[in-house]
Amino acid sequence: MGEIEKDLSSKETLYRRFLIFKEFYAASEPVIVCEGKTDTVYLTQAIEICGALSCVSEGVADGKVALSVRMFKYPPTSTSEFYV
Repeated sequence: MGEIEKDLSSKETLYRRFLIFKEFYAASEPVIVCEGKTDTVYLTQAIEICGALSCVSEGVADGKVALSVRMFKYPPTSTSEFYV
């Protein structure tokens, strides 16, 4: 049990474990977790510019690039404290 889990109630710990399972272990595609709010924007733009990265993007007919990974976005609510 980690330091953070010691401060949470049993319900909060269970909810935290559920969120981590749902977002990461049961994810249908790889998840990229960025540090700041704008990191996902810059990383997405870089992947679109370098469209040759077949491991993280797929070409689309109209010239746009579709990501084959999911960028994790922290929720702007109090739920985000359970991901830490």
